[in-house]
Amino acid sequence: MSFEGYAVAGLIGFWDTTTLPDHKGIGIWDFGTVGEDVVVGEVLCLKADGKRWKARNDDAASMPGAVLAMEDKSAGETCKILRYGVFRDDSWGWTAGSRLFCSSTPGDMTHARPIGKYRQYQSVAKALLTNIIHFNPCVLEHKETAFCGGCGEVFLDAGYSSINGVQPVTDNPDKSCIGLPYAGVLRDLRVRLTSLPGAGNSWTFTVWKAWADTALACTIGPEEASAEDNVNEVALGVDGRICMHITKVGEPVPTFAAWSAHYYRS
Repeated sequence: MSFEGYAVAGLIGFWDTTTLPDHKGIGIWDFGTVGEDVVVGEVLCLKADGKRWKARNDDAASMPGAVLAMEDKSAGETCKILRYGVFRDDSWGWTAGSRLFCSSTPGDMTHARPIGKYRQYQSVAKALLTNIIHFNPCVLEHKETAFCGGCGEVFLDAGYSSINGVQPVTDNPDKSCIGLPYAGVLRDLRVRLTSLPGAGNSWTFTVWKAWADTALACTIGPEEASAEDNVNEVALGVDGRICMHITKVGEPVPTFAAWSAHYYRS
């Protein structure tokens, strides 16, 4: 028994993907009507009109990517689509072993995890070779943000943004941090404690880069009580964190740190 010219045993067990012809795939495929002109190898989503459209990560209505076009078709035509499997396109130039995500270019895939304002990232495939992918779209998609632990989410676009908020300060640095999901620079990070320690109590408030041994030059000691200090510039790598930590003496009243900074994405 054969299927699309390949033995069924190859479909459910092992097959030599290098023998696939250009623009051919093995796996679970179907047919669907496309709402726009599509090109073989493009990632498509399903919209409310029941048609397949090119997926793009900067438009929530065009996500998530669900199928791969297996042929060129014009708007309104029925297209053969791959739901899961292996596909070859000799125009690709992927890095073998890398994950592929939906791109902001309609229908395209990208090596880089998308970042930026309102961008959504969804892994849709893995490169087996430079020209062959295992198409297996993740059902989960994530919206890219930078956040501070106590003030909700703040979207950061490329270039310059101003961020600020009010952060509850605890003696657990893992719970008091400004998180950035990608490399960049925080400039003029300014922190101000918004409550006094209370009679007979004191604190030392420090700010530092996560996983670093030395605090940044931003310390509010007990003699300054409800004072403020600032750090002129802090370079952060991917998944970098600025942690805010308070060392208590006695039992100070609940404390908040108001902070602001300018962010420049590198």
